[in-house]
Amino acid sequence: MKTNKVIITGIGSVTPFGSGVDTLWQNTLKSICCSKNGIGVVPDKVLGESSLSSKTMSMTLNSIHEAMHGAKWSNLTEDDGLIVATTTGLTTLWEADLMSYFKDSDAKTNIFASFKKEPLGVFLYEVCSALNFSGRSLLVTTACSASTQALGVAAEWIKQKKVRRCIVVGTETICALTQKGFGCFNLISETPCRPFDKNRNGINLSEGSACVCLESLDTAIVKPLASVLGSGFSSDAHHMTAPNPTGQTTAMAMNTAIHNSGVKKEDISWVHAHGTGSVHNDLAESKAIGIVFNGYDCPPVTSTKFIHGHMLGASGVLETVLCVKSINDSVILPTYGLLEPDPEISINHAKYSSVKIKNILKTTLGFGGINAAIIIGGVNE
Repeated sequence: MKTNKVIITGIGSVTPFGSGVDTLWQNTLKSICCSKNGIGVVPDKVLGESSLSSKTMSMTLNSIHEAMHGAKWSNLTEDDGLIVATTTGLTTLWEADLMSYFKDSDAKTNIFASFKKEPLGVFLYEVCSALNFSGRSLLVTTACSASTQALGVAAEWIKQKKVRRCIVVGTETICALTQKGFGCFNLISETPCRPFDKNRNGINLSEGSACVCLESLDTAIVKPLASVLGSGFSSDAHHMTAPNPTGQTTAMAMNTAIHNSGVKKEDISWVHAHGTGSVHNDLAESKAIGIVFNGYDCPPVTSTKFIHGHMLGASGVLETVLCVKSINDSVILPTYGLLEPDPEISINHAKYSSVKIKNILKTTLGFGGINAAIIIGGVNE
């Protein structure tokens, strides 16, 4: 069935570097790492004075407004769509009171009032309310793959004319529960992460928000920045925190995305990998890439998490923003922090280069074995 081409017309971000995509991009080109002791935090001064209920909401709406401004969307209508991706939601609004209550249940805390913010759906409700939005909405919480899946779903909504335009926003806020959880697995590196490196020793957590505006060529009033050509999802059914070491099921998501996009493998210019810097992720993902491009020249492969850290459920859309910038600036980014490639990882490690990018395979792996991939294309492809 012939469907409309889905294009990206606006992008926005808030990261530990500050507010705005240009700030993120300039720090990326300068090879600057946002993490301090393994954690990347958005300074309060970045968001300024705000009457919003939380840092989470401030970051979310800042990135949405930047993306909408770029797309020249003055408002949202009931014909539009909104997909929010997160794993933490509004956790910072209730976790402290919950811990106090556990320590002393007789203590006077705000547990019963604050715990009303615990359901992840409350975050979606607050975003819709802040935007005065009454159209089709969805909350995606599929671990680190959440916003990559959200992009795939949004593109399908537009192709099938279920919505006219769609916002995809991913937001994560550093909270104690997240840090303790990853700490229990000994996954957090206190030094900048080094994806695919022989001496890598873990991930860097970070917080922030990223947003893209998606629509068809029929509705766009600005020049398209890029396109979302296809998506693919799969599940490992292997382990709650470790990917399938064979890479087979991750490769399934990648191959599905390529098939659905109609793009030939030889026309993929670049693979923007999940590349967390953990031992298990990097090995499994590299094997998956090898399976996908077996018999083809492997495109250059990059992870950018040394720069911006791992923003969990928001990482897919954040890295898509970087892919969009790369397409428009004709730049392939290297894997920053990679000093000594792991000899067990057989991929084509990208070097910084100025080249016209046709299509990008963007991959994401999430806890629970949730895999997602999308194909991002140039506007003239």
